[in-house]
Amino acid sequence: MVWPQVRYPKEKAASAGDLSLGDWIQREQAAWYACAHCEEKIEDRHHAWMLSWGEWRREDGEAGVSGVVLGPNKRAVLEARVRAARPQKKKRVVLERVFAASGGEYFLVAGGEDACGEDGGGSIAGLRTGRRVGFHLSALYSPWLTWSDIVCEWLRCKGDREALLNFVNSWLGEPWKDEKKSLRSERMAYWTEPYARGMIPLRAEVLTGGADVQQDYVWWRVSGRASTRESWLVDWGRTPSIEQLAAEGYADPLDRGLDLDLCWFANEVLDRLWMRYVDAQGAVCAAAGAVDEEEVSLVRVCIDASHRTGSVYELCRRYHPLLVPVQGAGEEKARQVNRWQWFPAEKDAAVLTRRRKRGRRSELMYARLDTFSYKEELAFRFASSREDGTPGMFLPSDVSAEFIHQFCSEHKILARRGARGAVEERWVVRYAGIANHLWDCSVYDLAAADVHGIGKAKRMGEETRARRGGGEKKKFFANQKRKGG
Repeated sequence: MVWPQVRYPKEKAASAGDLSLGDWIQREQAAWYACAHCEEKIEDRHHAWMLSWGEWRREDGEAGVSGVVLGPNKRAVLEARVRAARPQKKKRVVLERVFAASGGEYFLVAGGEDACGEDGGGSIAGLRTGRRVGFHLSALYSPWLTWSDIVCEWLRCKGDREALLNFVNSWLGEPWKDEKKSLRSERMAYWTEPYARGMIPLRAEVLTGGADVQQDYVWWRVSGRASTRESWLVDWGRTPSIEQLAAEGYADPLDRGLDLDLCWFANEVLDRLWMRYVDAQGAVCAAAGAVDEEEVSLVRVCIDASHRTGSVYELCRRYHPLLVPVQGAGEEKARQVNRWQWFPAEKDAAVLTRRRKRGRRSELMYARLDTFSYKEELAFRFASSREDGTPGMFLPSDVSAEFIHQFCSEHKILARRGARGAVEERWVVRYAGIANHLWDCSVYDLAAADVHGIGKAKRMGEETRARRGGGEKKKFFANQKRKGG
């Protein structure tokens, strides 16, 4: 059952008196549910019958992996088989009954990967034990609420953003979405320009990059940048996995002693000669038809240091200052004053204390990013037009569907901080399991432009101090100190 199928009168009857529309609908039980297939009117007296005779099914029509429908008296049989399959592990089987159907019971089964057969009921695949699972259940399935009760609550919440957020989250069991900040893949065609992947447009002055480190591989992207803050996507990709490189006998020619995927990234991306080829007409082209060529410098690359931190730091030491380790601030620190801030990379407090006493900074610093701010800028530029003066973010004509899919993998929603905290905006993935690595690479790529100081990119802390007069105040006290005042 879905909320859009709940219908109610838009105007109250004359006999309602001073009652509001919601209170009148609740008193008269005037709301109903419309069948999604035939629009037949389903009243509250059918609600209990629907709950007792309904079945839970996946939208694609296949059997669920984490849920099974059991026949009569099959719960004890299932528990016995699970315990027999894992006698050495004394884990309590978690079977949570969420719905009683005609002739059977529905359970959510959480945990391992055992399979167990069921007499007379087919097979139960993907049986899981040993951990709890959570689920959201809409109030539309509640046997204690009528359609009119839910409509009354809906009308009461309309116009109040926080109350509406609570209604969507708690009553409907759905995430609140702010579609104004959703990235639409159809918009990609607007920013496409006539150049191919690997080509560097003429207006690109330098190159920056971003890399997202995972457990055994690295996603990366490289962009051309102009002083006007415009960008052109040049190349992107994913390194082979560590297991794949080991199976192929890949060896680091410089013998740096790092993970194989990081060595591949260093050799094929950081050490690569990024060349721009120009044909006889003065347009960029492939190497085969070029009459002139020039090297374009890769000036800064921000790499995620949240995974395999030690290996990433070691690679950054070898490629300093080209490679900058970064970490996104957590949700509780996402609204930091500076858009990016330097922090010492060493985790040993004793080492840091000795360095401070000697007046020395940490050998390696990492940048903590306000990822919310960078995602807001990417979304704003993505939704803007070329005529309004917003710096463009251009794409090659042969941009892959995978890049488009990952770039549009997140959207901004309103979420409550904790159980009773304030409502705040957050960028989250559209659905669980979707890959968003190239979107993260885009964030790190934009941060690399800021760190290098391209265009109007300055540290927001410096801009804030300038607006508050902090810079002038420092100059005043410095002059007084020179004068002996």
